[in-house]
Amino acid sequence: MDDKQRFINQILPAAIEGYKKYNILPSLTLAQAVLESGWGSHHIENNLFGFKANKGWKGKVAKRKTKEWDGKRYITVSANFRADDNFQDSVRDHNRLLGTTSRYSKVRVSKD
Repeated sequence: MDDKQRFINQILPAAIEGYKKYNILPSLTLAQAVLESGWGSHHIENNLFGFKANKGWKGKVAKRKTKEWDGKRYITVSANFRADDNFQDSVRDHNRLLGTTSRYSKVRVSKD
């Protein structure tokens, strides 16, 4: 089995949970995880999607330098990112965001 298949196998159960709980297509979750993390090789403390830790975040945090657009140019800032215990927790966090935020309501009714 190659590394790409191992990555899929590792996160697929949590992606299926997202489908059962929130109707988020597992293919969407897998594709975004692959795209955002380079098949799991580029992540911040198991955070596959690059979610930042806002004031409401109660979990662990990883501080990293990142480039942000300030409206005129890119600047380097230090930011807090969510730190997950494992890839499955990162996918569950992604499921929760897409499954409970009104701006993603169209994702939850998508059929393909």
